[in-house]
Amino acid sequence: IIIIAETWFNNTNMEAWMAYPRIFLTMDNCFAIKRWARPSEWMPLIKELGANYIEASTDNEIDPLFMPPCYMDSWLAEVRSEQKRLGMKIANFFTGYQTYRTIGLAHHDERAKRQIIDGWFGKLIPYAAELGAGIGFSFHAIPETVLQNPVSFAVESKKVVEAYGELSAKAWREGVALSCEQMYAPHQTPWRIEETKKLLADVYAMGRAPFYTTIDVGHMVGQRRFLKPDAAALRRCVATVKAGRAVSDFWLGPDEAWDYLEKNAADQSEEKLAVALETIFNKYPHLFAEERDGRPYAWLEELGAYSPIIHMQQTDGLTSGHAAFTPAANEKGIIKGREVLGALLAAYDKPIDPAMPPRAEAIYLSFEIFISNIAYLRDSLNGLKKSVGYWREFIPADGMDLKDLVENLDRRNR
Repeated sequence: IIIIAETWFNNTNMEAWMAYPRIFLTMDNCFAIKRWARPSEWMPLIKELGANYIEASTDNEIDPLFMPPCYMDSWLAEVRSEQKRLGMKIANFFTGYQTYRTIGLAHHDERAKRQIIDGWFGKLIPYAAELGAGIGFSFHAIPETVLQNPVSFAVESKKVVEAYGELSAKAWREGVALSCEQMYAPHQTPWRIEETKKLLADVYAMGRAPFYTTIDVGHMVGQRRFLKPDAAALRRCVATVKAGRAVSDFWLGPDEAWDYLEKNAADQSEEKLAVALETIFNKYPHLFAEERDGRPYAWLEELGAYSPIIHMQQTDGLTSGHAAFTPAANEKGIIKGREVLGALLAAYDKPIDPAMPPRAEAIYLSFEIFISNIAYLRDSLNGLKKSVGYWREFIPADGMDLKDLVENLDRRNR
């Protein structure tokens, strides 16, 4: 498999450059958690909603840290039976909230890290291989003490890369591709475009086993809160502190910047304070986003070719509520069918980057739409069905070529 991938990857002629992925609409069964627990329950339901491809959330009774192998074998047998009966497919597995609540592969204790590598990934990879599925995840976070120390941050980030290098090689030997989800904030790496590119390239360089990202089109609401303050905003912050008033809901980055400002506000001019703060900012580049990091379509254009799983939710650009694509939500929402496909096309029209893994040959647009504990299920399921219906206007059949989809839409809209 690796040899084939290498051959394809190194082919830089026009034909390889212009190869486009197949696009699939996929339903994450996270909506079914605690309500429809068995594959024989949630698979027919997803079929009724209009989707044939499924992202299986490990929260829904299939997490290897909680479930014994004998149960997981039974789960696999039931999935296979339902796939055959319904003409459906588990396209990917994905971590849920249970594993999201740990620092995971950035853990300070090697024993805890090994439990995740061997006890979660090591046990799930064979099941993914059996189903021809990928694995997506958010399985590490950076503790605050590490974020506040640039040297420690560099050391721990290198360890995370090494862990993913080991895992990607382990998974790829069984034909399984891994996708690390981009998140919201400095402690949830990767959370910026260039940082995500570097992570994929660094892991791929370790063993030439492909390693990807999962873009969530709603996560960019976080990056907008962590921009480096511009000169005007910084002056306002300094002036407020000098006046003895409290500053709230303002991002100044590291604790060192706040400590310096509060300690020296009374004795130094606004100009001198601003210059000193800029110097401090430069020591902590990992704490600040760029403007484009807060734009969903920038992510799709830059990293869409390396995101075989894309989490779909409707968002107004201010909140990430994992809302359905209902007419009311779409009216206020910024995630549009033609724009998403156009951004992905732009990603594949870029020249091949030899440092990056092979581009994804299939992209699963996966509805990650949650149902509230107090929601009326009839209404929520109707929202899921409308979500599939909305996107079927742009992707009428699963497995269609991306460029064909865009060209068909443009012809239809002329």
